[in-house]
Amino acid sequence: MSCQGVRHSRQDLALDDIVTATIGFDDGSLGTIHYWSNGDPSLPKERIEAFAEQRVAILDNFRKLTLAAGNSCRTVSAFGQQKGFQEEAQAFADMCQNGQAPIDLQSLVDTTMATILAAEDLRDPFSAEELRHDTP
Repeated sequence: MSCQGVRHSRQDLALDDIVTATIGFDDGSLGTIHYWSNGDPSLPKERIEAFAEQRVAILDNFRKLTLAAGNSCRTVSAFGQQKGFQEEAQAFADMCQNGQAPIDLQSLVDTTMATILAAEDLRDPFSAEELRHDTP
């Protein structure tokens, strides 16, 4: 896990408002998260791109999904923005009834640790390096 921020002089942005984090996974794959608040509002605010096994999926603003595989592209558009809030509420209600968590505890711990490491890396890269080595 490493995280870098762009040092800028804009008064309307916090120093951690333009950040890129790279996460290495146990299987050797990489994930990159760009949190950039300095883009143009005419473009989609949220974009997810996934590349694997000669396939690509691009989700723009949780409204348009483009899938590419085998030299062919297909785009699916949604009428409304779906971020999973209703599904999250339903999963919580189901958990309250059946006692089974919708997300594995280790996944929550790993996500929290990655967030802490990213914030620490922005604040003090040397301290974050020590924390990474102390983490199982």
